[in-house]
Amino acid sequence: MSEYVPTIELSSLEPGSMRRIEVNGAPVLLVRQGDEVFALHDRCTHEEFPLSDGWLDEHRLVCSYHGAQYNIKTGEALALPAYENVKTWPVRVVNGIIEINMKAD
Repeated sequence: MSEYVPTIELSSLEPGSMRRIEVNGAPVLLVRQGDEVFALHDRCTHEEFPLSDGWLDEHRLVCSYHGAQYNIKTGEALALPAYENVKTWPVRVVNGIIEINMKAD
């Protein structure tokens, strides 16, 4: 049995954009850079604000509240005030649908 959960169509997420969705009750931020898609927990580790309110700066996701920055590929905290990484999940595209493995750690 697959651990991957189908979410949205890849064509509905433009390159250079992001979209908040819920998967199994968890807030997930999908980010598309070129042909790659990344899935991050939609909560800043600094004060739990939604990262979906922020913006993309190349491969950095910037929280709009206090400027914390995260690597969209790894979730690594790149700038204070965040010092903890944000959770990420593996993503794949099958038949044009973005799927996320929510059970991967």
